[in-house]
Amino acid sequence: MKTLLTTLSLCLFFSIHSHAQEWAPVGAKWYYETYVWSPFWGVGYSAIEVTGETEVNGIPVKVLEGKCGCAESPLYTYEEQGKVYLYVKALQEFRLYYDFNLSTGDTLITFDDALLQEVPLLIDSVSFLDWNGDIRKVQHIQYLEPGYSEWGDRIIEGIGSNRCLNFIFPTCDPVGGYIRCFEDPNDGVLTLDPSVPSCTYTPVKDNEPTALGWEASPNPVSSELNITIRQPTALPIHLRLLNQLGQTVGERPLPPFTKRVGWDVESLPPGLYFIAIQVEGKGTEIRKVMKN
Repeated sequence: MKTLLTTLSLCLFFSIHSHAQEWAPVGAKWYYETYVWSPFWGVGYSAIEVTGETEVNGIPVKVLEGKCGCAESPLYTYEEQGKVYLYVKALQEFRLYYDFNLSTGDTLITFDDALLQEVPLLIDSVSFLDWNGDIRKVQHIQYLEPGYSEWGDRIIEGIGSNRCLNFIFPTCDPVGGYIRCFEDPNDGVLTLDPSVPSCTYTPVKDNEPTALGWEASPNPVSSELNITIRQPTALPIHLRLLNQLGQTVGERPLPPFTKRVGWDVESLPPGLYFIAIQVEGKGTEIRKVMKN
């Protein structure tokens, strides 16, 4: 009986705290990592900030300026009883985006404002994040339809997806990455990616072209990707294949004076990929390729 009461007390504690967060207070700011593919490889950051309040369709909303990836700006959003709604400009109506009330086993029917379609997500599990005594629910999600991976794998109460706030265009440049930090005007800064030195960290980018005159075909590709180098070099070459999150899914060194190389990609999931060629002592060049 004591164990049961303790469990119920903990559940009540988390329930009270998990619904006490204000969604998008004025001054709140999200920092995201971005990947710039063209003309050369680069990593930077983007930010979204709550700049004020207004009304849309007679509903009081928060105004979010800035963007992650190719998302439109400004965004208009409001929260009601733990549910967050986003104004979809193409439809001129609000759609459910987040529901922080959901728990393990529940299904969230969110909305892709890029492709204008509903997206079912399974709440696979729930954990809690302690931010200096401020307890926030974290929903770990699974996609119930193939082809979706652009929204991250967690939804944090009062913050949103651990990638972009909204769905991103998979062919966007720059590509929206995972969230680095969330800044709350009352609670300060929450660092969600400790691997970066700061929320606004931007490393030095390669800025010298490789001048290989290379191309990748076919595009889209189903099985074998052929890379042709029209201006071979005496320098060593490093070839990488990256997914749309910037993660390396394959790599290989190429000897000097390589003119052509074939790459079996049949086992890779469909989606957007990037081929990165780096010449020793030179810059890195990127090409986009779609995998069927």
